[in-house]
Amino acid sequence: MFEFVKLIGSPHKELHLDTRKGSPIRNEVALPPTDLTRRREQLLIRNFGTNWEHRCRPCGVYNCAGLTWASRRTSIPEDAEWIKILGEDGYRKLSNAENPLVGDLAIYHSEGVGFLHVGQVVQIERGLTAQSPPIHKILSKWDSSSGEYIHLPHEVPFKESFSDYRLEYWTDREA
Repeated sequence: MFEFVKLIGSPHKELHLDTRKGSPIRNEVALPPTDLTRRREQLLIRNFGTNWEHRCRPCGVYNCAGLTWASRRTSIPEDAEWIKILGEDGYRKLSNAENPLVGDLAIYHSEGVGFLHVGQVVQIERGLTAQSPPIHKILSKWDSSSGEYIHLPHEVPFKESFSDYRLEYWTDREA
């Protein structure tokens, strides 16, 4: 049977990407958005993102992990690679007594599924009262074909599908 891959080549493109310790990170440059993925994103915004602040238009190339760890150049879809990056790049989970700072990571995961999403803290506002905790804003890209959005930590599209999801804050700052 004739294969299009022989005619046009594989759409798979990987960049050379390593952890700080020098281990390779598997990645894939994502394809551009299609009409279908653009419509899907509009539904996502309508259903979950009415309070999201739009940062940039939909594009291919990178996912949330590529936004966070690869300067918007590629997607890093596999949990094993995320675990490798967290360990080899010197990240640590914040304790309950620590507040995240701008630049720290918001990592969402579900026990049954694994990692759901990673975003970066980009803004911290004061709480409504002096006793209220600070309000963190997260920069996110929901998948490799979506745009980027700034949102509150609980304003995520998977909260209903993965009710067991947990949010942890991680940092590469020393303790």
